[in-house]
Parts: sequence; structure tokens; C-alpha cells
Amino acid sequence: MLNLNNQIALITGSSGYLGRDISMLLARHGATVILHYNESLKEIEKLEEEIKRITSNYYIVKANLTQDSEIVDMFKGISNKFKKIDILINNAGIAHNNYLVYMQEEQWDEVLDVNLKAAFLCSKYSAKMMIQSNKGCIINVISGAICTPSIMQVNYIASKGGLAAVTKALAKELGPFGIRVNAVSPGPLSNKINKEQEKYILKTAALNKICTTQHVANTVLFLCSSMAEIITGQIINVDGGITV
Repeated sequence: MLNLNNQIALITGSSGYLGRDISMLLARHGATVILHYNESLKEIEKLEEEIKRITSNYYIVKANLTQDSEIVDMFKGISNKFKKIDILINNAGIAHNNYLVYMQEEQWDEVLDVNLKAAFLCSKYSAKMMIQSNKGCIINVISGAICTPSIMQVNYIASKGGLAAVTKALAKELGPFGIRVNAVSPGPLSNKINKEQEKYILKTAALNKICTTQHVANTVLFLCSSMAEIITGQIINVDGGITV
């Protein structure tokens, strides 16, 4: 039931740690993976070498997600090559941390453009193809920071909080077309925390465990699969119980 054979899956931000693990896992379960990147050429080349060991069914796309025209061109290429898309993982995200009083408008705009607007546009163009198939799955990667915010992240939290709201709105709107829309909300990831943060998390998380990118990828795989066919409009916290 975790078989994704004949499924076309676009993962934005594939070159990052989380995007890599999601891409690898979906490929292992039979999906044809579309690997998106922008500037991280070395990282996407490394991922390609790993994907090649699993499957020949992959496709690499480059697009600056702050540029609407490049998103349009990306989807034109996908449509011409595959004629459909079954799974969209809105994973690409950036952060420009700064105190509110020092935050520049450009820092606000770029974070909102990549984390929220690009997810809207990718969802829009994916949904157009999914509606033709009367099925599809969109998964938005948000953040536990919207529940436990940190300072200097007002732009990041606004973007991820907005994406959480979009998840529920699109689930309602696209449900009649057989399209499921959910979100995963990772806690602090093991590759992004220091020793002091690790000690704090181990004390406060219900499971006394640190979340890894593989934990998040496993949840994404489940939500993509037929085992989750009745699940939509949900935000799944993948954080070991930090938000309990």
C-alpha cells in the first residue's frame, strides 16, 4: 500500500537535507521524482548520484521560486514531459532572521515569496493537472515554530503560518476533485541544533527524542500513499511531542 509506482512527484527544494530524504524515500517506493533546485548545483548533483542507484525515473528542474515566470516555465516543462503530476511536496523554504526593528523589507518579501507565494503557485499549476486526473496529493512542509515561535523570525513564522492556513483552505476547495492537501510540521531537526538545544529538547519532548529528516520523510511517504486516502486538511506534527 506504500507503492507509488507510476506516480509523478515534484519535490521543491530537493537539494536540502529534508528534500533529499523525501526524494530518496519516494523514489525507493516507486515514484518518478522531479528534483527541483535553484542555486545548490553541487548538492543536486550528489543527490542525482544517489537517486541513480535506486532508479532511472527522475527528472531535474532548476527554478528560482521568487520569479513567477520561472515557476511557470518549470511546470510547462513538467507538463510537456509527463502530461500529469500526482504528488507535490512544497518543501522549499528559506529564512532571513532579524529583529523586527532591523528587518529589511527585502528580507520579509523574499521569505514570503519562497515559503508562501511559491507554494501557492506550485499548488495552482499542479492542481490544474491533478483536476484532469481527478486525483492528487499536495503536502506542505511548515514548521513547529508557528506553535513555539522564536525571536527574530517574524517573516519566517508569518510564511509558515500562512501556509498552514492555505493547507486547510485548499483541502476544502480541492477535495471535490479527489485532491488531498495536508501539511507536516517538523520540530527542531537533528542536523540544525546545537548541544544545548539538544539537551533542552530531550528534556521537554514527550518521547525524549530528537526529530530527524528521516522521521519527516516517513510521514510524507505515508501521506502520499493510499493508506492516507481519507486524510486531508490535516497538519501532522512530527516533533517527538514538543507541542503536546
